[in-house]
Amino acid sequence: MSGIVLVMADRYLTFRTDAKGRTVIPAALRLQVGIREGGDVLVGHVEDGRLIVETRTAVRRRLQEQAAASRAEGVVDRLLADRAADLDLEAEDQSGRDRA
Repeated sequence: MSGIVLVMADRYLTFRTDAKGRTVIPAALRLQVGIREGGDVLVGHVEDGRLIVETRTAVRRRLQEQAAASRAEGVVDRLLADRAADLDLEAEDQSGRDRA
């Protein structure tokens, strides 16, 4: 049984699995996320108890955006600076042991 459920002004489509666990994703949802007819490969994972299903294109785009944001935030530069500071502390600690 399929249907539309209105919750908090959002539209959610309901659908069922069959006895073998197969599920047909309603056309309206496929259209919204760009799943093409005829064998698109989908990627699924569980997040906070929810099943997330994405197209490979969506996963690639999300990862590229995360990588770009990381570069923009200077994550690599911060990691290198932290490592340099760690090395300085280790060198100071070693020189203190050598004097003792």
